[in-house]
Amino acid sequence: VLGRSAADEMRRRRPDILFTEIPWRGHIPFLDEPAAISLVTAWLSQVDAFAQARHSGQTDTRAPEPLPE
Repeated sequence: VLGRSAADEMRRRRPDILFTEIPWRGHIPFLDEPAAISLVTAWLSQVDAFAQARHSGQTDTRAPEPLPE
């Protein structure tokens, strides 16, 4: 959970970041909101794809390099 300026900066540095804004949540979301479920599902799909690639012996399963500042 980030403030607007921190989230904007993270998105500027990593345009490929998974991001969603949960409306009407001033604090930590419950993670049962449709937007939260969609985001967590997308993230788990990325984790699964990474694990499958690594398990199948692909040589480059590193996370993307950070963008320069």
